[in-house]
Amino acid sequence: MRCVTLAGESRYFNPMELMQLRKEQMKTVILVLLILNCLQLTGQIWFNKKLWPSGYNFFNSVAGNPVVSAIIKSLPFARGGVLMSDIYANAVAPQKIVINGGNAREVYYPGQKQYGDASEVVGNVMTKLLETASPRSAEIPADDWHAYLKGKSIYVDYGFSMDWDSFANSFGYGAGAAFSGAGQVSDILITGDSVTKEGIVCLYDAAANTVTKYWVDYTGEALLKYIEAATFGKRQNRVFAFELNLDGASDSPGIKRSVLLNSLVLLLVKDDESANEIAVSNPLRNETAVFDRIVAALDYTPSSLRKSVTKEGIASYVENSATIRISPGGVIEYRAVEAGKGILLSGSGEPSQLVSSVIQVANAVWRAAGEDRAPEIRLASDLVAARDGVYHIRLNYNFAGTPVVTRIDGDEPINNAVYAYVQNGYLTSFKMVLRTFEALETTAPLMTAISAIDSLAARYGGGQDKMIVDDLFECYSSEGDSRGVMWGVKIAGSNDVVTVTE
Repeated sequence: MRCVTLAGESRYFNPMELMQLRKEQMKTVILVLLILNCLQLTGQIWFNKKLWPSGYNFFNSVAGNPVVSAIIKSLPFARGGVLMSDIYANAVAPQKIVINGGNAREVYYPGQKQYGDASEVVGNVMTKLLETASPRSAEIPADDWHAYLKGKSIYVDYGFSMDWDSFANSFGYGAGAAFSGAGQVSDILITGDSVTKEGIVCLYDAAANTVTKYWVDYTGEALLKYIEAATFGKRQNRVFAFELNLDGASDSPGIKRSVLLNSLVLLLVKDDESANEIAVSNPLRNETAVFDRIVAALDYTPSSLRKSVTKEGIASYVENSATIRISPGGVIEYRAVEAGKGILLSGSGEPSQLVSSVIQVANAVWRAAGEDRAPEIRLASDLVAARDGVYHIRLNYNFAGTPVVTRIDGDEPINNAVYAYVQNGYLTSFKMVLRTFEALETTAPLMTAISAIDSLAARYGGGQDKMIVDDLFECYSSEGDSRGVMWGVKIAGSNDVVTVTE
C-alpha cells in the first residue's frame, strides 16, 4: 500500500490502483498539452504566422509554459518535476561498485543483482547525507583516503566527474536537497565508524584532487556487516594501483617507467579471466523510407528538405538552417547553422536534463531505424555546469555491464557512440553510430592488467614524457574484427579511449 495526497486528503492505494491513478493523471496532462497547442496554433493563424516552423516539436513547444510546468511538478511520480529522471539516473550510473573487505575484494557491474543491491545501500546512505542540512565534515589527506580503500568500505567509481547539482540529481534530489555541497564529485567511498557507530561518506573531487569526509546519521555497524557478508569467503583478485606502487605518487627517481597510473586504477591480477564474446551488427537498412523516418525523428519534414545521395549511398538532407547526413554504415549526423536554428531540448537547461533530452533524441532515432529498444547508453564525459551555456555531451553504449568503445577513423574521426553539442538549450550538432550487440556462447581469455600496461608502454612509451593512465577498464569494441573483451585506456589530457588486446 502507498499513501498519496489528493486535494489535501491522504488515501492509501494498492499497486494496481496506483498504476491506474498514474495513467489517468498522464491522460489529463496530455489533454492539457493538446489544448494548449491548439490555442498556440490558433494564435499563429490570427497573426498569420507559419504553423510548422523548422525544427518544430510539439512537446518542446509547450514545455516552457508555466501552467504545464506546474501540472508536471504536481504529479506524485515526477520527483522534483523531472519526468526524465530514470533516463538520467541510468545514464550516470556508476561504471562499477567495489566492495573492499580488507583481505578480499568484490567488483560489481551494471546488470548484476549484487550491483543492484549495493546501489540500494549506497542510495540509502546518500539520501541521509542529502537530507542533512549541515553534516559534520573534514578534508582528509591521501593516506587516509587510501586507508579507507584498503579497509572495509564500498567504493563507487563513476568514470567521470559531475558538478554537485548533477550528482544530487542522480539520487533524485537537486535544488530540493537540504545539503548543498560544492565542487565536483568523481568517486564515492562509504564505510562505518567503529567508534561513533556513524556512517561515513567520502567524496572525491578529481578536478581539485581533494577528498571530503562526511559523518552521516546512518548505522555504521549495518554498513560493516553488509561489507563483511559480501566479501566473506572471497579473494582479492583486483588491487588498486597505489597498492602496487604503480601510481605517480609512488614514482621513484631511480626507476624509469614510461607509464604511470592514477592511484584509483583497479588492476586485475588473475591470469585466467575470460568473458563472452559478442556479435556486433549495423541495424540501419539502406532504404529511403528508413532514412526519411530518421529525418522525421529529428523533427524535420523529409519532403520539405533538399535531398541528395552520393555514390557511396550517403544521403544528405539540406535546408537553410540545418543539414542531416545518414550513412548506410550506421552513422547519423545533424548540424544546425547556428544555435537558435537547432533543436530545442526540453527541460530547464540543467546539465542532467540536457543529458536526458539528448538520450531521448538518440532513442527516437533508434525507433525510426526499426529497433524497438536501443542499447544501454551511458555518459562518457564530465558533466559540469557551463558558464557560457555550451555543453559537449559524449555517450557510449554499454552491453551486459561492460562499456563498448566506439572508434571510427577517417577525415573526422568518431570516438563515441553519441556526441552532442548543446548551446543555450539548443542541440546544434549531433552524431551517433548505430550498433546492436548480441552475446555469443563462445568465450575468450582476457589478458591481465599488468600485461596490458606493458603492451601500452611498448606502443606509446617511446617519448620523453611519461604517459599518465587515468583509467583502465574492461570493454568491447563496436568496430573491427575483435569480438572479445579487451582493455580500454583513458590517457590523461585526452578524451579518446585507446584499446589494448593480445
